[in-house]
Amino acid sequence: MSSTRINANSMGLMQYVCGAAFASTLTLLQNGRAGIQEALRFKKILHCAPAGLLFAVQATLNNMAYAQGLPAAMALILGRVYIPVAAVGARVVLGKFYMWLEYAAILILTLATVAFGYLKGFDIATGTPQPHHVSAMVLVVASATTAAVNSLITERLLKNETVPFHMQKIRLDIASTFSSLALIPLVGAITQRVEDIPWVSRPVDGACEIPVCWNVTAGACFNTACDCQCDEGLFAGWTASSMPVISLALVVGIGYNWLVGKLVQRFSTVHRCIADSFSLLLIYFVGDPLFNKTRLDNACLDLVALIVPLSSALFSVAASEMQSVMEAVAAMQDTQGGDGLPRGHCECIAAKRGFDVGVSAEDSEGPQGSTAVPSGFDAASGPSEGAGSRGEDRGEDRGEDRGEEGRGEPGAPASLQVARCGGDLDADG
Repeated sequence: MSSTRINANSMGLMQYVCGAAFASTLTLLQNGRAGIQEALRFKKILHCAPAGLLFAVQATLNNMAYAQGLPAAMALILGRVYIPVAAVGARVVLGKFYMWLEYAAILILTLATVAFGYLKGFDIATGTPQPHHVSAMVLVVASATTAAVNSLITERLLKNETVPFHMQKIRLDIASTFSSLALIPLVGAITQRVEDIPWVSRPVDGACEIPVCWNVTAGACFNTACDCQCDEGLFAGWTASSMPVISLALVVGIGYNWLVGKLVQRFSTVHRCIADSFSLLLIYFVGDPLFNKTRLDNACLDLVALIVPLSSALFSVAASEMQSVMEAVAAMQDTQGGDGLPRGHCECIAAKRGFDVGVSAEDSEGPQGSTAVPSGFDAASGPSEGAGSRGEDRGEDRGEDRGEEGRGEPGAPASLQVARCGGDLDADG
């Protein structure tokens, strides 16, 4: 973005237009005209309007930050403020909760992000502040916060729909397109960057080195001192020489938006951010030095950059371990319906965390490899007639002793149906 002199909002607008066209083509091929008609239902598009508006705001803020010359690595690290915002939002809005290790990882990540932004605000050699980065950093943080709120809305929106994702993507991109069109004059009215004001004539090439041409208060290209090639309009600067870079940015942006939507639909907002974090290592330690000729001579920044994906990995491991615990306890308690937690309690806990608890025979095998189905329990239909607490009528019908917990009948079915929520959620806390 910084290598071209285009309107930052024009990039976001074209990403949504091209994304909607791609999703429409896919829908037409897979679902025919009926799929297109279903995707273009006005009420459904209107239902996606809040998410579309936030998508447009997020893209606008992010593109404006890149247009100001903010390095991609810094934008990624500062964008990790997304995780604490998303975690708090998931707890408040979606009712999910996290264990202490996950909160520790979120705290480490937040502090590392703040430290990186603070260190980047100063010149490494002289220690003097670099104010030209401050506004771009604020834009990235605002974009990340908007993205976190938007992902929570989108997650609920996508998971409540039964239509294929490409049909949902049409609605989201159409809503984002109209939102971007509404934001373009608003941004032009409040910004001082001549590139972001469509109705002001400005240079079409970044090679123009006459300062007055880029100064909107001095008249920009209307000033007689400016003799650079100028143009006005939303797509001024989309020249033949800049199209390779612009096209690459469009393709990457469309692919990224598509993958993010699929990840949020299939998993969750926080899982999307965890997956996002590992791209930082590639961009900071490989991409920036290779393409932008940056140097990795600041040990403090390098170490902080390593902390960010590692703390994200810690969060992911903690979430995975908690899911394993929920599945194990659900297999032991919910299928038995015995002492301890009420039936269905563990699955309810897992549901509040956003996990889908499914227990297979392989997960439930004891030390002898037999399936852990308690006496008097039918894996397909639940407790059999006359089944009581553990120790009652065990082994009489099967001809074996069931007194040892975890022992089961060899002939049990290959899968266990975990009982639905039957416990008292209020006891969950």
